[in-house]
Amino acid sequence: MTFRHIGGAFFADMGATFELADSPDLSDPVDPTTPPVEPNRLNSLDDFVGGVGFGTRVHLGIFILRMDAAWRVANQRIANRPRYYWSIGAGF
Repeated sequence: MTFRHIGGAFFADMGATFELADSPDLSDPVDPTTPPVEPNRLNSLDDFVGGVGFGTRVHLGIFILRMDAAWRVANQRIANRPRYYWSIGAGF
């Protein structure tokens, strides 16, 4: 019995979104009187959201069957229960 077509993965992801600061219309970026647009500052780690998890990969010829369990990370806390994701598709 071999496990050459079965694999696994660990993953972590993190990110944040923000709004652009109030600014004049930027439809003419060549206009030198238009001030530069700066994003609002990210003030703390609470501004970030992410996820951590692990998964199984089963190679089915040209397709890969994936099952992942992921926990949300927000406000510097990890969720108690995971979310499960199933997918099938080509590997990349």
